Amino acid sequence: MTTTTDPMTTKARPTSRGLERAQAIEGTPGIYSRAIAMHFCYCAKRDTEERRA
Repeated sequence: MTTTTDPMTTKARPTSRGLERAQAIEGTPGIYSRAIAMHFCYCAKRDTEERRA
């Protein structure tokens, strides 16, 4: 279980939104979050290749 710091209360507490964000970043289970992570990786790779050329 991941915990995120809530700016309003400044207390670390688990939130569904924080969990989803962590899954998207780590590429952990969740087909949708994994697709987002793969999409960002592909875009970043393409951008670097275009800059090199």
